[in-house]
Amino acid sequence: MDQFLLKGGALVIGSLLWDDTATRVHWWDHHVNKALRTAVPLPIRYGRESGDERNHTHTMVFSYACRDHLGMGYALPFRQSITSISDVNTQAIEMMKAERKKSTLAYDEHYNWGWGAMGLLINPLHLEPGSDKYPHCLELAQYWASRMTGGFRHHEYKVGYETSMMEKSGMLRVDWQPELNEFDFVIATAVKAESPFYPNEDEIARRTLENQYTYYFDQNIRHGITTYQDATIIAILTSNNAQILPPENLLQ
Repeated sequence: MDQFLLKGGALVIGSLLWDDTATRVHWWDHHVNKALRTAVPLPIRYGRESGDERNHTHTMVFSYACRDHLGMGYALPFRQSITSISDVNTQAIEMMKAERKKSTLAYDEHYNWGWGAMGLLINPLHLEPGSDKYPHCLELAQYWASRMTGGFRHHEYKVGYETSMMEKSGMLRVDWQPELNEFDFVIATAVKAESPFYPNEDEIARRTLENQYTYYFDQNIRHGITTYQDATIIAILTSNNAQILPPENLLQ
């Protein structure tokens, strides 16, 4: 078998791109390259009510119902090449530490926790037996599935009757986009909406205004993380004198 050598990266759809808490800055500086990030169309929306840190406003989730209404997130390449399954695990653990704002996690930590899980997306070219990377990507997929334990319930990553964003194996149900073709695989945090329905644009904007917290939404916009609902949300916010400065093309 050829040497195990894969190029991997992280999909980011929210504050993991811009929230400069210590664990996240460490992740940026040592494990991913923000300067080489690539914008990627993704099925995302504001769908989860946050806690006290974000004043109970709505934060970002993957949503299968948005597959025909794509937003924009980013793929950040790992700083190191992946030469073993151990390297994969290192990157998964480091991303979990950044996502969960924890300075330490056990090396054998499960890839799922109370409100989220790590999802895997493999370049479909390498899931064909004729690909020279097929054996390594198959090994990766099998390994990833083995880490989805400890109460992982894939059907919790959806709202209502939409299809779950996670498979039992820990694979993320996101279409592989051409913008990802430089990668052999990417990983991402899937977050549970934990709600019987998604908020509409008015509800998202009203919660932001009533709780006097535009920061999360504003920073996503400023950093190019967008959803199909943003123009309407911005219109509501600005009509109520909220200071949001979107990219020009968002309101065109």
